Amino acid sequence: MLTKHKFWFAKQTHSSWKHIITVDFCVTELYEDTEYKTVSSLLKRERRRFFTQMSEQYGSEGERWSIRWTDYGADVRFRTDADAASFGIFFTR
Repeated sequence: MLTKHKFWFAKQTHSSWKHIITVDFCVTELYEDTEYKTVSSLLKRERRRFFTQMSEQYGSEGERWSIRWTDYGADVRFRTDADAASFGIFFTR
């Protein structure tokens, strides 16, 4: 099953990236249920998983999507309405 991330924010833009969706990895909640010694090590794992998931679903970064890391999640930018909508439906909760 694909990982669902906490939806935080979305907006349309007037650049080549038409949509920005912000997600939270909820690492502070995950931290209590794992063997990781620090939140930062768990965040690194979640970033790797997220990047892999995005690459598998939407191809290589820079073509259809782009990512900007935040303190506890990511801002994901999409060029098309369809990609932004599918991400919102399938990968957020």
